[in-house]
Amino acid sequence: MSGAAPLVSIASAGTLATAVASAAAVPQPGGAALLLGGLDSANTAVGAIQSFDGTQTTTAAAALPAAVGGAGAVQFAGTTYLFGGAGTGGPTTDIVSIAQGGTPTIVASLPQPTSNAAVARIGGTAYVIGGSNGTTDLSTIVAYTPNVGSRTVASLPEPVEGAAAAVLGGNVYVVGGADGNTTLNTIYRFDPSSATVTRIGSLPQPLTNAAAVPAHGKIVVIGGTRTVAGDQTAEIVGFPATGHPVTVLGTLPVKLDDAAAVSTPTGFLVLGGVEDDGQTNATIYKVRVNA
Repeated sequence: MSGAAPLVSIASAGTLATAVASAAAVPQPGGAALLLGGLDSANTAVGAIQSFDGTQTTTAAAALPAAVGGAGAVQFAGTTYLFGGAGTGGPTTDIVSIAQGGTPTIVASLPQPTSNAAVARIGGTAYVIGGSNGTTDLSTIVAYTPNVGSRTVASLPEPVEGAAAAVLGGNVYVVGGADGNTTLNTIYRFDPSSATVTRIGSLPQPLTNAAAVPAHGKIVVIGGTRTVAGDQTAEIVGFPATGHPVTVLGTLPVKLDDAAAVSTPTGFLVLGGVEDDGQTNATIYKVRVNA
């Protein structure tokens, strides 16, 4: 890995009302974020919806229909959609709609129970990539369009759970993850227009349970675990649309995996996660990136 670090600063931006890991998150206007569900410090799924306004976090009066961790989320025209996740009964097929000021409602189903999938949106369609059904890791890429439903549109070359995904230039980039007990270093590009998946690069080391966002023409990958059993990292790395080179951009103040990340006008936020001492992180980090 090489190159100059474009990170201007990493600072604490606030604290979560409830420390969680494996939560879903979506950006809100003005550098704010919405955090949905997750696993608390007792590793128990929660149904809380936390809203961070840029300075403080509050918990919404309305909760998710069921407590889940390991879900993914996107927004369509101000409405948040939550996909899958796992609670006390294991992974779910639920697709939940959360309108601003409204009651979270189950509106559709995934083809099979799914947790720990990577989720990304292009235009009016969300893509749920890989994950686990509770017994088997998945290789499917499932598309969901509101008022249309879900359908399987492509497959990864191998089953992948715990991958990170972000969108750049009309493609979804799928990074790392695990296939059973094997942590992966793969960088895949999924082109929805042709429903094709192409391996375009490799991370310097295997990585799972990281977060990813687009920032200044790069896919930025935050934290994660280098093996299924441990070895968390604080590194923030990035790569262009070609998949290489992979460059170290900076490091978080703590080693962190299972965190959520959302883009902001100047960079991104990192929310929650698990630190290398096993503690669930409540700090929200604001990462400012140079142009």
